[in-house]
Amino acid sequence: MIDAYLERPGLRAGTRETYRHRLSAVGATFAGRDPLTLSEADAAAHWRARERAGVSPSTIRGELDAVAILQRWAVKRGWLRVATWAEVERPEPRRRETHLRPEEIGAFLRAAERLAAAPPGERLAEDWAAWPAAVWLLLHGLRASEVQHLRVRDVDLVHGVVHVVDREGARTKSAQSDRAVPVLSAHALESLRQLLRPRQATPDAAAIPMGRGGKDGAAGRSKW
Repeated sequence: MIDAYLERPGLRAGTRETYRHRLSAVGATFAGRDPLTLSEADAAAHWRARERAGVSPSTIRGELDAVAILQRWAVKRGWLRVATWAEVERPEPRRRETHLRPEEIGAFLRAAERLAAAPPGERLAEDWAAWPAAVWLLLHGLRASEVQHLRVRDVDLVHGVVHVVDREGARTKSAQSDRAVPVLSAHALESLRQLLRPRQATPDAAAIPMGRGGKDGAAGRSKW
C-alpha cells in the first residue's frame, strides 16, 4: 500500500523520498504493525518516542503529517474508514526564520542596481543586468528556482502579472504551485520592462539570464 502511495503520478522524486523517510521513521516506532490500524493514541505515542530520541518538533510534525496524508489517500480508495491522524495535535516547530528589515531591503535593491549599472568583470555583464528584476521578483514571493526558470512569455508586462508555471526542469514547490503573481511595485514593473521589452521576440527564452544562456544554472557562475 505504501509503495502504491509513493509511486502515484505527479509526485516528485525528492518529495517521494521525503515521505518514504518519514513513514519509515513511524514504522520504526510501530515495528510489525499494520499502518491501517494506527489510532490517535498511537500518534501521541510516536510523538513522545521521537521527542525522547531528541528529534526536532518540525521533524515530528512532518512524520505525523506524512501518515495523515497517507491515511486520507487510503480513505479515498476505501481501504480505511477514517484518517485517524488527520486531526491529532502536532508539535509546534521552532521558528528560525529571520526577515529583512525595510532598510535592509532598500540596501539590497540599491546594491543590485549598482551592480547592474557597473557590472564587475568576473561575471558576465548580462548576469548583473538582470539582478534588479530578479531581486524584485524574490521580494514578490517567488522562490529563487522559480525566478531562474521563468520564460519571457511568463511575464505580462502590460497587466503587471508574473505567471509561475510548473514545467519540465522548473522546480516549483509542487504541481499546485502554478499561480499568477501581481507585481505590486511600479519600480519593480519598470525593472521588468527594461529587462524584457527588448526580448519579446524570443518568448521561450529565460526571463532572467543565469550564466551562459542559463547553462550554468543556479549551481554555476550565477549562484545567488
